[in-house]
Amino acid sequence: MRIVGGIFKAKNLKEFSNPAIRPTADKTRESLFNILGERISGAKFLDLFAGTGGVGIEAISRGAKKVTFVDADKSCLDLVKQNIKAVGAESADHELKLSDGLKFLSETNEKFDYIFIDPPYKTDLGQKALKIIFERELVSGTGAAVFETEFDLNSPYAYLYDERTYGRAKLGFYTYKKPACVFAGTFDPVTKGHLDIIKKAENEFFKVYVAVMVNKDKTPMFPLATRLELLNTLFAGDPQVTVVYSDGLVVDYLKKVGTDYYVRGVRNAEDLEYEKKNGELSKAIYPDIKTIYYKADKSLIKCSSSAFKEAYFSGGNYKKYLPKEIIPVTEKALEELKK
Repeated sequence: MRIVGGIFKAKNLKEFSNPAIRPTADKTRESLFNILGERISGAKFLDLFAGTGGVGIEAISRGAKKVTFVDADKSCLDLVKQNIKAVGAESADHELKLSDGLKFLSETNEKFDYIFIDPPYKTDLGQKALKIIFERELVSGTGAAVFETEFDLNSPYAYLYDERTYGRAKLGFYTYKKPACVFAGTFDPVTKGHLDIIKKAENEFFKVYVAVMVNKDKTPMFPLATRLELLNTLFAGDPQVTVVYSDGLVVDYLKKVGTDYYVRGVRNAEDLEYEKKNGELSKAIYPDIKTIYYKADKSLIKCSSSAFKEAYFSGGNYKKYLPKEIIPVTEKALEELKK
């Protein structure tokens, strides 16, 4: 192990003799700090579950104002102290805390610009740490928490705005979730494409209002009650999603729920152009509106309510457009339409 950048570049770090202890690899550490870039300079940095202290010492090397190392194992902090001395960073502003990581987060009154979380992989300590960090607002508004794991990076507690993979290791970069947004449409019916956009919104927002819009000038395939039933079935047990209906303007509903964020899904350049033109009209009515465009996954580019209807009426495989949770309800609704 060695320092890969900054004033202590190429200085060697001592490692544990125990192979069960897994420090962050040099390549992963280098990528982490390349992503954070010059923002580390002058930042307050927390190395949680510090281990060898390699990440925190890298932060010192790259100009961090202060680094706090936290570990529940005294032998780890002893090694951190040795590594700080080995690279010649004794004069840097740093602090060593012998503490359980979650306990430290629960009790500290200090706020950090960046928090690096690297617990043992086969635990849920990382997600628990994210929960405490963002509930207690321990990260500055312009900062981030970074979580290293080999498992799923999505978190209900924070907005995962970037992720990278280096072999087994995955790095997730998190900031605060926004309070709420509205995703409106006819949902005639709701498809895998809609679900994809809603899941993307859930990553960024604590609450997603899925608004079924009632347009008196249109005759949908499914009645309003059915469309609401399909959505409620799909999101049963999901506290982040609230299904509603509205017969007014979208901007009026945004005001009603107290948010400026309006979510739209786009499948291609034509979709984006169309949505931006509509966004200009909405902004003329409601200047505070903030429209967020989520790009559909490549596998769902051709997935839409229109595609479902085309397949159904032509005798094709319409079920492939539907989330599996709503296929039984949709089948029942289709039988009702035949009567």
